[in-house]
Amino acid sequence: AKALVVDLRGNGGGLVANLNHLVGLLAPEGTPTGTSVNRGMTERYAAQTGGDPNDMVAVARWNGPSMRTRKGAIPPYAGPLAVLVDRRSGSASEIVAAVLREKRGAVLVGRQSAGAVLVSQFARLDGGFEVQLPLSDYVTPEGMRLEKNGLKPDIEVAEARRGEPDAVVAAAVAALEKAQPQPKKRR
Repeated sequence: AKALVVDLRGNGGGLVANLNHLVGLLAPEGTPTGTSVNRGMTERYAAQTGGDPNDMVAVARWNGPSMRTRKGAIPPYAGPLAVLVDRRSGSASEIVAAVLREKRGAVLVGRQSAGAVLVSQFARLDGGFEVQLPLSDYVTPEGMRLEKNGLKPDIEVAEARRGEPDAVVAAAVAALEKAQPQPKKRR
């Protein structure tokens, strides 16, 4: 393929293992995919540096990336990428989009993502209730905390109305075509 469009619109996320697998298909082995910042890490940071344990970006820089791509069964795709996002793109899909932008130069197209990436688990309570407990935060390889800071697309395009052509896909394809080197014309 000369270029690839990855559509993460409406993708609420998923497992870290799945995002690492996908990014591993699109980025070289050992590519940093970010830092998962948990309480233990923030406590060690504060104890060793005297820094603010609530500054997730500083903690992530101090620790270094905790996640990297692994060697896959096939070589990763090396061509140009566009990633489609919208307000329903959250969690692992936001991480994928951020890593592909920061480490592969992917162009993001669509609307700002959800800004919802805390790793959490559900716990059952008496009476049939559940509570969602955050376990860790996430900081991109280049130091962006995505929680409450959704990804702003490079090319902002509104979703098409039902029955209309998909303007987001069209904008992504146009951006990729523009980025492609044009063949030299013969004289």
